[in-house]
Amino acid sequence: MYLAAQPELKHKLLAEVMPTLEKRAAAGNLKDEFSYEDAQEFEYTHRVFYESLRIEPPASMSMMSCFTKDVNVGGVDIKANQQFSIAIESLHHNPE
Repeated sequence: MYLAAQPELKHKLLAEVMPTLEKRAAAGNLKDEFSYEDAQEFEYTHRVFYESLRIEPPASMSMMSCFTKDVNVGGVDIKANQQFSIAIESLHHNPE
């Protein structure tokens, strides 16, 4: 969705991945999947992937009950063993 709206990003991603695909094609093993070593070379692809997870996280909320004692987080008092939710998507879009 985001790449469709920003074709320059798509072209930059393809420019990063295509040399590896072309090497595989020249060697006759285009059917092989990318290896871990291949993926380590795709720095821009990693950044785009993690930014897309930040913009649209796969889980929008997370339930937690991990505090064993009363705590204060950002001015909010949380009692021991009290369940609370964190809006992950809101955190990812918070400019602070």
